[in-house]
Amino acid sequence: MMLAQIRIMARLELCNLFGINILRFSKDKRKKKRAVMLSVLWVLLIIMLLFYVGGLS
Repeated sequence: MMLAQIRIMARLELCNLFGINILRFSKDKRKKKRAVMLSVLWVLLIIMLLFYVGGLS
C-alpha cells in the first residue's frame, strides 16, 4: 500500500518537473512553449548523462 502511494507521488513530481501539467491545462501559448523547451532540454540532458556514464563503464 505504501509503495503504491510513493509511486503515485513520484509520478506527480515528475509531471511537475517536466511541465506536463502546464502543457495539458494552460491556455497561455508562451507558457506552453517554455514547457516544451524545458522538457526537450531535460530529455537531452538525460541522454547526455546516459552516454557519458555508459562511456566511462
